[in-house]
Amino acid sequence: MITINTWTKIRSLSTEGHSIRSIARMVGASRNTVRKALKESNLPKYSRTPCENKLIREYEELVLELMSKKLIGTRIYKEICKVGYTGSITTLYRFINSHKENVEAFKTTVRFETNPGEQAQFDWSPYSVVIAGEIVQVYCFLTILSYSRKKQIVFSKTQRIEAVLDALESGIRGFNGVPKQVVIDNAKQLVLSHPRDDQAVYHPKFLELAGTYRFSPYACQTYWPRTKGKVERPFYYIEQHFIKGNEFNSFEELQNRAEEFIHEWELEPNKTTLVPPAILYNEEQPVLMELPISRYSHHLKETRKVSWDCLVSYRGVKYSVPNQYAGKSIWLNEKQGHLLQILNESGMIVCEHILSTQKGATVINEVHYEGVKGSTPKSLPKVREKFIDTFSVGKEYTDLLKTDVKANHTHRYRNILELLNHYEVYQVEEVLKQAILYKRTEYNFLVNLLKNIARKKTIVPQASRIPDVQTKTRSLDYYSGLLH
Repeated sequence: MITINTWTKIRSLSTEGHSIRSIARMVGASRNTVRKALKESNLPKYSRTPCENKLIREYEELVLELMSKKLIGTRIYKEICKVGYTGSITTLYRFINSHKENVEAFKTTVRFETNPGEQAQFDWSPYSVVIAGEIVQVYCFLTILSYSRKKQIVFSKTQRIEAVLDALESGIRGFNGVPKQVVIDNAKQLVLSHPRDDQAVYHPKFLELAGTYRFSPYACQTYWPRTKGKVERPFYYIEQHFIKGNEFNSFEELQNRAEEFIHEWELEPNKTTLVPPAILYNEEQPVLMELPISRYSHHLKETRKVSWDCLVSYRGVKYSVPNQYAGKSIWLNEKQGHLLQILNESGMIVCEHILSTQKGATVINEVHYEGVKGSTPKSLPKVREKFIDTFSVGKEYTDLLKTDVKANHTHRYRNILELLNHYEVYQVEEVLKQAILYKRTEYNFLVNLLKNIARKKTIVPQASRIPDVQTKTRSLDYYSGLLH
């Protein structure tokens, strides 16, 4: 390739009458080069085949994705550096300039359709909704069958792995069958790591769920979210047609209305298949795999022991339990970050509570104390009077309790009186004496002492409870006579 100066000189020498041979000798070029310069009137342009830069190779798809969003080069450079790019910005700009024509082609993808029962896609998105007059952060979980576009929607107040797995399981069971494959994003709750062009490493609990339902997990390729486009696109529709402009009286209403919204939506023809999902689902459901009998999420329950005052602690909050379970082991199961289910050892739900966000709070259902609290007065003067009448040291304890201005005296007296449902009067009196001795008014102090009593049985009943035993003194002569 000759320079513009050489090109100009060749053409100038030719007009002076020099031969091609002499011009080639004068400018130091071949005769063919001279002939080409004289034949072509276009100015010479320098070009060379760009060499491939290996540093940018593994980030090409990400760069094209960012280019399709019309981001400037410096922004693209910062984004790829965040995921490990170590090359120069010049190398990046060289790639951008040489691939501008590929951006439109990148935007256009070939739609991949699956056979009935082959695949489901699962993802979630955060929203801010108005519940009972307050703005609440919720997460919308969506499971969709790829063939029919049949959808299952679940809302949750948390995106902890337990809530994620419960939402996916609820989605699958809502289909009344299991697809062969479930496509997910690379969310940290489900995927521990996913090196580019390598196999994903899944969370063990997610693998347990997959094994229970016998589906194959598939994490979409990093930087290529179109792999699960069927489940991502509906979130915009849900936001625009359901979330915006709506308010809900309760979390339950949000979930119920969302299910109604999805049901009505599925009666409309899908823009891709041109058939309502409700109709295609009738064709897909029979080929889905059979559901397991029991739910996997039941394995995520936590065990607790109910205190003698019928309370159980969960995440810093105490919840009441029916009094017949006092002192027994139960199971706790959190649902959607909103509801706490309490189950007995047989797995039956015995009660439910709305989860409290106030740490240290106590959530009481008065029904749980029926038959226990009925004989306990509710007003402070009357419950204090009964307390003093019940215990011989009741007056001394009430005097001590008056010094504790932060305590709820009514609840304290009632809680101590209700201990008589599980302990004898003399046992409670014994620990009250120790509380007075050490000037300790805390309820937990009394309960811990009573637990030791029940476990060690070291407290001796009062002397008045010991029956009188008549004794008779005999002389030594009496025993000597027995020897003969």
